[in-house]
This record gives sequence, C-alpha cells and structure tokens, in this order.
Amino acid sequence: MNTKLNIDWLDKSEVKSLMAIIDNGENQSRFVGGCVRDSLLGRPVSDIDIATQHAPEKVMQLLSTANITVRPTGIKHGTVSAFFDDQIFEITSLRRDMKTDGRYAEICLTDSWAEDAARRDFTMNALFMDKRGNIFDPIGGYKDLERGRIRFVGNASRRIKEDFLRILRFFRFNAYFGRQQIDCDGLMACKQFAGELWRLSGERVRSEIFKIILSDNAFSVLKTMSDSGVLGKIFVGEGRLLEFNRLTELEGVKRDPIRRLATLLTAPAGKVIDRLKLSNQMADKLVYLSETEIEILEEPQKVKALFYGMRKMDVLGLLIVKTALNPKYNKMLEVANEIGQTWEVPKFPLKGSDILELGYKPGIEVGDILKEAEKWWILGEFQHDKEDCLDWIQGCNLEKKAGSYEKN
Repeated sequence: MNTKLNIDWLDKSEVKSLMAIIDNGENQSRFVGGCVRDSLLGRPVSDIDIATQHAPEKVMQLLSTANITVRPTGIKHGTVSAFFDDQIFEITSLRRDMKTDGRYAEICLTDSWAEDAARRDFTMNALFMDKRGNIFDPIGGYKDLERGRIRFVGNASRRIKEDFLRILRFFRFNAYFGRQQIDCDGLMACKQFAGELWRLSGERVRSEIFKIILSDNAFSVLKTMSDSGVLGKIFVGEGRLLEFNRLTELEGVKRDPIRRLATLLTAPAGKVIDRLKLSNQMADKLVYLSETEIEILEEPQKVKALFYGMRKMDVLGLLIVKTALNPKYNKMLEVANEIGQTWEVPKFPLKGSDILELGYKPGIEVGDILKEAEKWWILGEFQHDKEDCLDWIQGCNLEKKAGSYEKN
C-alpha cells in the first residue's frame, strides 16, 4: 500500500471551512468511506463524505447560520448535502440499522462511531479520518486495506441481506482494490444470495456492472462471477470470457462498456437492454454491435466503402467486437485501423437539385438516379468530383439506359 498519505485535500478552504462549522474542535465530525480509503492508498480524492454525531436538523441549522447552502437530500437516512461552489459534501449522521429488506433500511441515530462502522459494507469503508488526518479504525479495516483484502464487516451473509447490491459491490471492490485471493466467506455469501439480485433496479445493477467490466482486473473478476454462478443470475446464457479477454487487448485504453457487454454476453440484446435499463443511445449501440453482420473484407477499397456506408468510428468499434469473437477478422481490422488513421470519409458531391438542373422532372426518379450515381462514385473509390458525376449521369442515360428516366 502507498505509505504516503494523500491529504492535500484537507487543506482546501471549503473543506476547512465546513469542518470548522460542524466539528467545532470537539471531534464530532469525521471524514469517512472512499475519501479516507483513497487517501491511504495515495489516490486522488473526489467525493468527500462526512460522518457526524450531530442530528441532521442540527447540521442544517449550523450550516444555514453560516450562510452555507444545505439541502436535505437524504434526510430519511440521516443525510444532508452542503454546497460550496462546485463542491458537494454529503454529511450523514451516525446511525444503525433497525430494519432492512435487501434494498432499503430503516435507521435510527446514534452517537457511537463503532455502531456506525458496524453497519457499513466492507472493512476498508469503515475507516474514519479527522480534520488533521488522524485515522480511526474501529473494526480493523486498515490492515485489510493494506493487504488488499476485501472483507465484509462482521457476518457476510447479514451484510448482504441488508442490501443485495453488496454482492456486486463485493466483486467491484475486488476488481479495483483486491490484491489477495478473494475472501471465501464473502464469496460463499454472494453465491448464496445471488438469486436475490432480481430485486435490484436495473439502474443500480448497471452502475456496478459497468464499473466491473471497465476495470483493469475485469477478466479475472468476471471469471469468478461466472464460476460462482453470480453472472448467470444477472444475464441468461454463458459469458464469453476468452473473447472478452481478447477484446480488452484489442481496444487498448479506449474502454467502452457497451462494446464490452456485446462481446461478453450471449443473451439477446433486448434482454440486456431491459435488465440494465439502458438509455436509447446505449440500446441502439448494443443492438448494432451485437446483431450487425459484415463479411470479411480485406481490400482497402471495400473497407472504405464500408466506412462510407456506416460511420467510420462505428465500423471500427464493430470490427473490434467481431475480431474478439472471431480472429479471422483480424486482418480486416488491421486494414481498417490503418485506413482510419488518415482517411476522412468523403461527402457525395451531388444532391437532388443537381439532377433537376439536368432537366429531369421531380419525383422518385431523382432519388433513383442519385443512388445509381452514388454507386458509380463509390466504385471509383470516391475520386470523381461533381462534374464527373454529372457527366456520368448524362452519358449513362443517353447511351446505356435510354428511356429509363423521363426528361422534359
């Protein structure tokens, strides 16, 4: 683990101002969760969450008195949000769960840091830090973080039954922070309750799945999810893990979640779209990548024609998927990548008004003529200009297709 703390963010004016208001030198408020974890790992800190012994109403009073914008964004769960310019701080009162149903929890407030830590998901997320950078570790999370061990707080089954999303979070945290063999107790509990994942909203599942498949360790974590039966409880069909691994090598740093889904999953695109509640744009892309068929073409002229018929970036993305699924596309992908680096897709130089100026009557014939001319232009490798195309139309109709189109 990085032994150099990243605590520069503690010196930001908005952080110091906020803590001065709600802490008042009595250690009643501490940073918690991701910002503490990332600080200890030497990673950048973005979202800053604060735990406090104050009740939400007291927090709102203190901030309002100091003319700080504050809103009860999650008051039912003890959370309010403070707004400093473009920085948002979530401030949550210490709490313990009274009742859970796998999705939501009824809570009551407490003043005990240990009780609040005991209700959190993983030990590395139950670390607290005061405004001076001192660490408070009620349940041994520091050692787990140091070792890269993802361990549920207390009983793994109990933690999962409180919120079934923790199954996916367990795999996601292993993907990003795990450096040891996956925790057996945690894995067994995830397998036990994987059948409950259907209870979760598509949006929550999508968020976790996207983070998993975009991680550096996506392949190994997805394999564990597949071997344990968890992946099959989310999507029907087998996961194409070897093909997924090929994709990660082909796409390099340009990671795309929809492209990775299209390669990994054998489930029909429609079922994936429904399960993950994909946006229209995401859905269209998944259908395109999953269901579009193209023949293997290695001639530059034909690849250029393909670029012209579809958007260049769409074709390149499709070819990456096709090559991951079938290495026979590899040469075509190489040709396409080489062309794509320097060749800009041209624009067809004719439009309907150009045909009318030749003396043709308005109607469907104009569209037919444009299509024929465009085919000729493509076969000519896009080299002909507007005048060439007009000459071809006139010559074609006079000599080869006389009478095909009616003229004035």
